[in-house]
Amino acid sequence: MLIFLIFISDKKNIIKILSPLAIGTFGSLIFLMLFFYFARLDISNFVDQYIFYAKTIGDYRLSAFSFNVLDVLINYKFINFFNLILIIFLVSLLLKKKKDRSAIFVVLASLILSCVLIFHQYYTFNQSYIFFVIPYLCGIIHVFYKKIYVKKYILIISILICIFAVMKYHLRFNEQRKFNELEKVDLSRAIDAKEISNELSGLKWISYYYPKNPKEEIINLKKILNILSEDRSKKTIITDYQFLAPALKIYDYSPNQWHHATVSFPTKGQKYFTKYKYFFIDNLKKNKIDFIFETTSSENTITELVLDQDCLDKKRLTDMLVKIKLLKKCKDFQ
Repeated sequence: MLIFLIFISDKKNIIKILSPLAIGTFGSLIFLMLFFYFARLDISNFVDQYIFYAKTIGDYRLSAFSFNVLDVLINYKFINFFNLILIIFLVSLLLKKKKDRSAIFVVLASLILSCVLIFHQYYTFNQSYIFFVIPYLCGIIHVFYKKIYVKKYILIISILICIFAVMKYHLRFNEQRKFNELEKVDLSRAIDAKEISNELSGLKWISYYYPKNPKEEIINLKKILNILSEDRSKKTIITDYQFLAPALKIYDYSPNQWHHATVSFPTKGQKYFTKYKYFFIDNLKKNKIDFIFETTSSENTITELVLDQDCLDKKRLTDMLVKIKLLKKCKDFQ
């Protein structure tokens, strides 16, 4: 609303700025609809999973998390440094008698983008991704600092901080792979992933499941690959090891790409569980699946979170692999 108020007196600027946004939005929707059509995807599944169910997750996280201002300021200190400078820029632009509406719009939009990204990062369980905004904010400062008549040393300091921050996060996340799960894992223990499959040649392997003994995990994974390759039944594979099916050149028929309960899919007691259960069973019926293979060392499987126990005959094949026979005379499949 504030942006529209700023531009309300200049229709040419409104058209100039909103036209590409409208064209881009309309074009994106057309491509999305074409993707649904050619991929034969049910739009209702997309709406349920990415809008309705995502909303329930967001509601839970907002109610469960407490906002800590100091925590946000410290964790996103470099972004907040640039935000502070942009706030000063915005105030200076608004106080000028002859207002540069284009500059005001860009600075304000950049601030809003930065704040929205911080909010999203803070309230999700995702890997850290928002540090890419640092060079963008620095670039905005570089573009507009002359309009504010600030000293050049502000620009120099901003560029130096930008270079330092980009190098720091490059080393942390690109080189050292310091993601959430691997934060405390010694990456020097990693083993050539070619030992698992030639498809992984050139990669190093270590995971948070076996941080101290990746060799043991590789041995278990090779056993799983052998079992799956010898099994000729039409099966669903539920696993966090996304490379298994491609390495065997088979299709996994998994109803989900990710299998994080309460995050990737709803569980019993959650609002959209019944819809998801119907989708899960329909996927099994449509593809004529008789067996589900799950990679887990736990006695509790993902399948058991969805289907009733009288529909399953579970058998552990290895320390990391469970085979589930579907008993289709049960109530769920009727």
